[in-house]
Amino acid sequence: MIINIKNFNLEQIADSGQCFRWRKLDEGKYLIPAYDHQVTVAQSGEKFEFSCTGEEYKKIWEHYFDMKVDYGRIIDAIDDNDTFLKEAAAYGSGIRILNQELWEMIISYIISQNNNIPRIKKGIEAVCDRYKAVVCKETECQPMRENADKSIKNNVSKNVKEEAGQSKKELCADKTTNDIKQNENVIYGFPHLADIEKNGGRESLSELGLGYRDEYIWLMCQYEHENTDFFERLRKCDYEHSMKMLMEHKGIGKKVANCISLFGLHHLDACPIDVWMKKIIDEEYDGVKPAWMSDRYAGVYQQYAFFYKRDRK
Repeated sequence: MIINIKNFNLEQIADSGQCFRWRKLDEGKYLIPAYDHQVTVAQSGEKFEFSCTGEEYKKIWEHYFDMKVDYGRIIDAIDDNDTFLKEAAAYGSGIRILNQELWEMIISYIISQNNNIPRIKKGIEAVCDRYKAVVCKETECQPMRENADKSIKNNVSKNVKEEAGQSKKELCADKTTNDIKQNENVIYGFPHLADIEKNGGRESLSELGLGYRDEYIWLMCQYEHENTDFFERLRKCDYEHSMKMLMEHKGIGKKVANCISLFGLHHLDACPIDVWMKKIIDEEYDGVKPAWMSDRYAGVYQQYAFFYKRDRK
C-alpha cells in the first residue's frame, strides 16, 4: 500500500525519544510494532509504502501515526516572534505524537528514568524477550490477549475494538510463542503480571540489568493486575488528573508522568521537562519558561524543540 503524507518523517520520529522499539531495516525503512501487530514502512520524500493492507492501515496504523491530526496547522499556530520554535518546527516538521499503547509507555518510561536511549532500548527488549508474552508478526492476525492493555478498545478504531473481543478460538497469538526463536522479524509484546509469574517470577526481573527499576515494574504489574479498571480510569482523566494519578505510584515522578501522559494518553498539553528543555529555557529564552510550554500543543512543540536542540549540539 502506497500513500502520500505530509508532515511525516520516519527518521525524525524514530529519533525523537518517544518510541524505543522501532527497528531500522534500511535508510528510510522501519519495522514498527504496535497493538500486537507490526508493519514495515518505507519512506521516499512524502511517499510511504506500508506492508499492510488498506484495511489494516485504517484499523490500526492510521490511528497509531496520528494521521487525522493536521500538524501543519499546529506549526502555523506558533508565534511568529518565537524564532527558535519556528526554526525547530521547520527542522522537525515530520514529527508526530504517536498513539502508543498505554501499558508499553508506563513500563518504558519507568525503565527510562536516569537512563540514556541505548540503555532504555536494551532494558525494554530484555523485558519483552525474557517473558515472550505475545508475538507481533507481520501480515498474520495477532489480536490482543484477554489480559492485554485495553487501550486498543479505547484508542483504535471500531474495527480493532471488535477484533480485541474475538473468542479464544479466533486468536492467533497462541502459536506456542516459546517455540519461536528471536530474530529480526520477531518482536515480543510487553508482559503483564501473569507472564512474569509463569516465567521466573519476581526474581527473574532482577536478572535483566534494570537496577532499582525492576522493583517499580513489579509493583506496577501487581497494581495493574489487581485493578483491572486502571487504564480505563486513567483515560477518563484530563492532563492534570492523569499526572496526579500516575504520580501516586512508586517510581513515577513528574517527568515520567509527563512522558506517559503525552505519549501514552495523548495529552498534547503535557510538556516533559528534562535536561534538554532546561537548556532550551536557559540558552534560548534567557532563563524564562516560554509560553508555548503551557500551550494546548506543548507536547508537540516540546518534541520539535528537543529534536532541533539536540541535533544542533
